[in-house]
Amino acid sequence: MRHERISWFVIMILITAFLGCISEKDEIVVLCAAGVREPVDSLLEDVDGIVCIYGGTGTLFSKIALAEEGDILITGSEWDMLIAVERGWVDDYERLAPHTPVLMVRSGIMDGIDKIDNASELPDGLRLSLARPNSCALSHIQEQFFGDRYETVLSQAVTLRTTVNEMCEDVVSGVADASIVWRASALPYEEKGMVRIIELKNSSEEWVCGAVLSNSSSSERAHEVLHILKNDRVWESYGFTSIS
Repeated sequence: MRHERISWFVIMILITAFLGCISEKDEIVVLCAAGVREPVDSLLEDVDGIVCIYGGTGTLFSKIALAEEGDILITGSEWDMLIAVERGWVDDYERLAPHTPVLMVRSGIMDGIDKIDNASELPDGLRLSLARPNSCALSHIQEQFFGDRYETVLSQAVTLRTTVNEMCEDVVSGVADASIVWRASALPYEEKGMVRIIELKNSSEEWVCGAVLSNSSSSERAHEVLHILKNDRVWESYGFTSIS
């Protein structure tokens, strides 16, 4: 009798360990740009076995390169996804939603201006919160916008951040007067009357992109999850709309 109890105990341990291995194997790790957290959380909240890690591009790329971590990569721009393709981390990718850069300013600054063509139209003494170079997708957008003046403007920025959320908070809190951020990130603050959004007429539209990482151990399920993320209606509800 005692031996039977021991045998059943051993069997239960083996079953639990086996199920645990299955669970661990099927767990999908999503490495995701911090600026798209809300729609991604919304789309995946009812999907079991999902672990989302949010951060700037530099942080996410480090996890892939050094820890070989992740099953799905979501970037805030196609620029960054093409870097992942070039480095052999992904074979192909999907465009998930349009991403529009804008100038976000504190209320009372640049009143009456809804659009600007280039950086020369910014007022002198404007305190800027900018992205640390190569830390997130917006660093490339900001470099293109300021052109030859980029290095000078970067050295004069009041803060250098690694995510769009931090840049938005700098403007809202008054640490900075303005920042170039994603429209979808600035929209909730504008709706509350805390900031204004100024269109950048010569800035091109970017794309939020998603891909299954080449070293994913659960590639088939990762592709299923990526398919769930392709939902235009949900992305649009969070302000990810085309500028055209």
